[in-house]
Amino acid sequence: MIATIGFVWFLAIPRPVQPATDPLQPLRWGAVIAAVGADSLSTLAALRKPGLRESNSLLSGIATKPAVFLAVQSVVTVAVLSFSEQLRKDGHRVWSWIVVGIVSAVRTAAAWHNIRLIQRVK
Repeated sequence: MIATIGFVWFLAIPRPVQPATDPLQPLRWGAVIAAVGADSLSTLAALRKPGLRESNSLLSGIATKPAVFLAVQSVVTVAVLSFSEQLRKDGHRVWSWIVVGIVSAVRTAAAWHNIRLIQRVK
């Protein structure tokens, strides 16, 4: 009887819920941050070359202002990582990886394109 009361009391104690951790989170975040960093830095380097300009019409107005450009890139990166994490927490691990993969691939391709343009101008 005492053991049963003790067990019921043990079950009744509220415990803080720990969010499930993902051991691959640093890999997902690192991929996005590296791709965005490469794209952002190569874009700024390309814009310092004569004759090169930002072809993305959404960014062309702020691309000449490095601090604003990097701030916008940072906000977008945080939004992508937050969206990916929310997908993972909601049980959509595959979609979380798909979002990270697409963003990383597109931003890496943009960085590669920027570097090729810089090499052609030299």
